[in-house]
Amino acid sequence: MIQTIKEMIRLNIKPNFAALGREYECDYRTAKIRYYEELNKEKGIEPIIKTRKHIVDDYKDIIINKLETIPGISAYSIYYFLKVEKNYKGSYESIKNFVRMNKDKRKQPASIRVEPIIGKSAQVDWKEDFKLISKNGEIFIINLFLMRLHYSKKFYARLTIDKKRDEVKTCIIESLEYFNGTPREIWFDNMATVMVREGKHKKVHNEIKQLGSDIGFQPILCQSRRPKTKGTVENLAKLCDRLLSYNNEFETLDDLIKIVNKFNEECGKEKSQAHNKIVNEVFEDEKKYLIPLPNKNILEKYKQNIEYRKVSQDSMIVYRGNRYSVPTRFIGSYLGIRIINNQVYIYDNTDLVRCHVITNNNLNYHNEDKIEILKSDLLYGLDDKEIENKINNTDLQIYDFLKGMNYDVK
Repeated sequence: MIQTIKEMIRLNIKPNFAALGREYECDYRTAKIRYYEELNKEKGIEPIIKTRKHIVDDYKDIIINKLETIPGISAYSIYYFLKVEKNYKGSYESIKNFVRMNKDKRKQPASIRVEPIIGKSAQVDWKEDFKLISKNGEIFIINLFLMRLHYSKKFYARLTIDKKRDEVKTCIIESLEYFNGTPREIWFDNMATVMVREGKHKKVHNEIKQLGSDIGFQPILCQSRRPKTKGTVENLAKLCDRLLSYNNEFETLDDLIKIVNKFNEECGKEKSQAHNKIVNEVFEDEKKYLIPLPNKNILEKYKQNIEYRKVSQDSMIVYRGNRYSVPTRFIGSYLGIRIINNQVYIYDNTDLVRCHVITNNNLNYHNEDKIEILKSDLLYGLDDKEIENKINNTDLQIYDFLKGMNYDVK
């Protein structure tokens, strides 16, 4: 067809495009395009290529900057940032395709895949400030500790309120008790509770080293900006997305703890993509290679044994059916309690808030709390001395009754 078109141009004959299409078994529009392409070549005219501006074009500098400055960042994270912060209106697929093309152009550090050795290692990650909303609209800010055995992929997840090092040590002990043994190595992400900095260098905190020495494992820090050194647990952290499906489906912190515990059991029954086998079946083999745990006394000294209680609207926590007061600023919060020598110690993280002797009384007030509670409600407007006089001359239980009846007791 091209030779025919060139001959027509040489003879200055304008073709019948429909007839030309029939002769060469193509659409007349194809024949027309070919004719004008050849005509423009003959006249020395460069072809005009019409390109449509893509919606991603306005954001490509931002995307490339993210790829270059944040190793391992996902396409979805970039899409979410652009959508929320930069008013991007396009699709996720457009961002994903652009990221894929540009990631391929960047030089990736070489790495060697190492076959996991049975019983040798576990990995730990820590998800902080994870937000969930109960069916009553209450916001819960929790943390998730995650440990997974590298070979079998068996894992243990634990919900915490506290972020302190003692809580992390408790989580480690409970994980190893769950596995009924310890691997020879435990790899940690760069958690502030596990590491300390010495200039530009990082090392394992001495308390974690001592824990490892007592239990029988070597703590190792994962390499910064090298996600493949901790990829097992980073994949596990996707379980947090599952928890989000329980938004508006639970009521209390105990409900959330039960959900996490159920995850531990259910995920052991699933196949792992890493070895294409049921996790629990592979774990049955691996646990034979784990180092036996030391005696219970050594384990218990590292465990906090803290329970959590929500502070009620009357500024009390409940223990064994009886109520114990705390300052009113903690109303609605979760506080930790420890029982030592017939006393209940109440903590906000590691700060001691109150200590009460355990009694059979239904109401147990600290004197400062009595004044603060009454001053904030039924005796609002009275000074501390006036309130103390009323406390000394009145059975406090009557205030609960009068409050329920909406009486003014001043």
